[in-house]
Amino acid sequence: MDRNKIIGKEVWVLQECNSKWFPIKEKIWKVKEYIDWGDARLNGDYCPHLLLEDSLGNTKDIREWEVVVIPNTKLPEADMVNNYLSDNGLYSDDISRFNEGALSVSIDWGDWKHEHGYLRCLMNYIGYDEIREALTAENGSDCYSAIHYFAKH
Repeated sequence: MDRNKIIGKEVWVLQECNSKWFPIKEKIWKVKEYIDWGDARLNGDYCPHLLLEDSLGNTKDIREWEVVVIPNTKLPEADMVNNYLSDNGLYSDDISRFNEGALSVSIDWGDWKHEHGYLRCLMNYIGYDEIREALTAENGSDCYSAIHYFAKH
């Protein structure tokens, strides 16, 4: 997460259930502050935190990885997805309309878990299911290139 861009963003808090994480969409929080490494408020935690505030002024201190930035649904679909992914620290090489409501999202030389897996997770949070993955390059390592195809569920 880019500490300079996260301030002021609206986020959903993630909740764990049976070893999977899900956004709690019923409540929207706004990021008020990024609490970085070395800040005494972390009490020895080595993960940066965010200070969140809800519409009633309630605050919450939470690890940065326990939130997901909410997409701007006022943008055209491909732009909305592109901004949503980048706001959440994932950068795609291309996002475009594929056919009949499907989107293609290209990831070049991304790690199987941190880019490709995270992409599937983020897209699922906003109502998309992966319908196909087309491998475009691989070399036997944990990284590969692929075009992922998503449809609304």
